[in-house]
Amino acid sequence: MKNLIILLSCFVLAFSSCTHDDSKTVTPISSSSSAATPGSGWSLTLLSERSDNKTSHYSGYTFEFAADGTMSAVRSGTTVTGTWRQYQDDGITKFAISLITTDSRLLELNDDWALVSKSDNLISLKDDNSTSNEQLQFSK
Repeated sequence: MKNLIILLSCFVLAFSSCTHDDSKTVTPISSSSSAATPGSGWSLTLLSERSDNKTSHYSGYTFEFAADGTMSAVRSGTTVTGTWRQYQDDGITKFAISLITTDSRLLELNDDWALVSKSDNLISLKDDNSTSNEQLQFSK
């Protein structure tokens, strides 16, 4: 019984000393300042990882980034839907893509990308993991 009390005391002490780190800052960005100009007509013009250029896998796809945070990828009459959002994470502007699919090519796009640059005709992204050297671009 004494051992049980000691074990429970150690258990309570161990968990009461744990802290939660709330220092990570994630701030949503309004759709009016979003990276993608809402609308259709975006094409994937670059996807590379290290020295492997995978851009040709996305030939014929058209992407739409809607103002409500939904997105679609259309190819040969087939539409895949998902979501996108832009937000600040510890001072880095991120562009998250989440397509709902089992297509391995489109699943490669699902990530929280770091925003490199944007314009009305170009969205340039990179993986925040520098060892992958992964780059993604959409153009109009």
